[in-house]
Amino acid sequence: VTLFVMQSEADALRIRALGAADERVVVCGNLKFDQAAAPLNRPAPAGLDQFLALSRDYRLIVAGSTAPDEERILLDALKEVRRRTSLSETRLLIAPRRPERFDEVAGLIQRSGFSLARRSLFVDGASESNQSGEADVLLLDSIGELLSAYARASVVFVGGSMVPRGGHNIIEPASLAKPIITGPHTDNFRTVVSRFVNEEALVQLKAGDESTLRIELTREMIRLLEDPASASAMAERAGSLLAANRGATDCVVAAIRSVLPANSRL
Repeated sequence: VTLFVMQSEADALRIRALGAADERVVVCGNLKFDQAAAPLNRPAPAGLDQFLALSRDYRLIVAGSTAPDEERILLDALKEVRRRTSLSETRLLIAPRRPERFDEVAGLIQRSGFSLARRSLFVDGASESNQSGEADVLLLDSIGELLSAYARASVVFVGGSMVPRGGHNIIEPASLAKPIITGPHTDNFRTVVSRFVNEEALVQLKAGDESTLRIELTREMIRLLEDPASASAMAERAGSLLAANRGATDCVVAAIRSVLPANSRL
């Protein structure tokens, strides 16, 4: 191997421990920080705004890339959130990580007692089973629309993190200036999440049993929904953190150029 381009100093230490020579190791940071932020006013996919019923004055929690057992915790938390008079019309959108779980999650929502609207059944402004504007919980059982849903959220929960799945990408909602909550299991994004937590640009729930996670999740959802100024400040800190950590792409390109023959084109 001619060149090892690593994400962090910790990764560089690991690759050196495996035998990489110092002169072949370069630390460039995380390429995900260079993701282009989608503008907040970007056009939604056809019918999405109608599905979300954005003409109504309500708060929307978007739970993205959820894993088994997380949806149940989220639904229980929503019940508690809606007990607050000021948050009684708060709605939850769930986007399961795996498409093969769409029907399973739809059944779970229906058994919870909440009314359900499914994106896949939403055609020409109305769902076959519900008017989505009247539904308590929205199921994003579609592909490629999560980023657009994040852009329309009041609060974002990034899934795969209340259960030991390693978590998912928090940078997408952060780039959209959204307050973010994640669970304690974020091993796949350890360095990124640590930076966000240190800068108070993210809420990370503490490890605990399901009851503890539900209580803490509920508390943080209520806090962020009832205190827009605090939520906005958190989102601003996330934006500053993103800006400060961009540049990995240029670093990678420069590192590759440094080991190519002088007449190579890149």
